[in-house]
Amino acid sequence: MSSRFRRILAGLVLVGALVTSLPIEADAAPRAISEDQERVRELVNDTRRSSGRSQLVMNQQFADRATMWARELARCQCLKHRQGPYGAPPGWYAAAENVGRGWSLAQVHQAFLGSTGHRENILTRRFTHIGTGVATSARGEIFVVQAFMDRTP
Repeated sequence: MSSRFRRILAGLVLVGALVTSLPIEADAAPRAISEDQERVRELVNDTRRSSGRSQLVMNQQFADRATMWARELARCQCLKHRQGPYGAPPGWYAAAENVGRGWSLAQVHQAFLGSTGHRENILTRRFTHIGTGVATSARGEIFVVQAFMDRTP
């Protein structure tokens, strides 16, 4: 085997190893609602139900954007809000966003309920739809985005 051939082969192996070890891009669009995303919606709707509020419907486009934002938060290990309207698709009339982090979905939900502003977003009667995003950091911490929207005029 020639020296040149070995260098090319070693380079190809290195490139292959680097490509397969790359993390998922924060802006790679999700394909379907995950069990964790649905669980976040269930927790919100359980809270709404116990307070006499209507149930929120999952909006796929809103959920995709919330997931991309949750991935960004997990990547930066930080909590920050997006500029409004929080990724709402065309046709929205009101929007709000909760962002949180913790070690379980239930823990994050309880933290939201313990915060006046976050709790208000969860219980606002006007909201009709939700998009949820969940991402886990390299340390195993869970980042949750709840994006609320009203689609009625």
